[in-house]
Amino acid sequence: NYAGRIQAAIPPQRELIHAAGVQYALFWRPRDVVGGDLYIFRRDERGCLFGLIDCAGHGVPGALITMLAHATINQAISDLGLQDPAAILARVDGSMRDMLLMSQATTLALATNMDMGLAYVDLKTQELVFSGAKLDLYYSDGLTVERLLGARRALGDRRSGNYQNVNMSWTSAHTFYLVTDGLLDQSGGEQGYGFGRSRFTEMIFLHAGKNLSDQIAEFDATIARYQGESVQRDDMTLLCMRFAPGSG
Repeated sequence: NYAGRIQAAIPPQRELIHAAGVQYALFWRPRDVVGGDLYIFRRDERGCLFGLIDCAGHGVPGALITMLAHATINQAISDLGLQDPAAILARVDGSMRDMLLMSQATTLALATNMDMGLAYVDLKTQELVFSGAKLDLYYSDGLTVERLLGARRALGDRRSGNYQNVNMSWTSAHTFYLVTDGLLDQSGGEQGYGFGRSRFTEMIFLHAGKNLSDQIAEFDATIARYQGESVQRDDMTLLCMRFAPGSG
């Protein structure tokens, strides 16, 4: 419980609450008291960077990797700034690879990879830049639901590869969503299947026009109904963001 309180103090709730022109809501349900999911938020003179990280494992192992992720991301942002998500992912990936090489001398198979999605929002030009490592960015204007695809390779994966930025324009009608696979893979329903992307997209479509707190309440109820009596397999996190133009 003490470790859970320490971990809960790391996410940037205060920065988000006091950020002009930024609305957010969070569905966060770790499988255990501590978990392996982490979200981030930073501001600069033009806009903000937000992101979601899903570290390998859950419980104590996952929570320990979030500490490493937090430190590594902070260093990458300090060196590179906020406006190039792909460069930040590549820097964190390199740091993870260095750690993996060091661990090869041990006899343990260490799961230290991370899924991550990062988006920089320019509040002046109304442009968004996204890059993902096995996480996609969903967005809706209340009429349709779309997504920007991330790379299919996790950070720290043994396979090499590059991360790319994807750009889009946005308006105040858009809501953005980052979700970890713990939610998408959660079993439930009559057949015990995972919640899946189709149900997730439909859930967004039904509620995207509402304010963020109402959306989260609807999402919570929808996921709970689907899960039913099924055991929670993994940490589940969904971060929702909405922005007002010209507030940077």
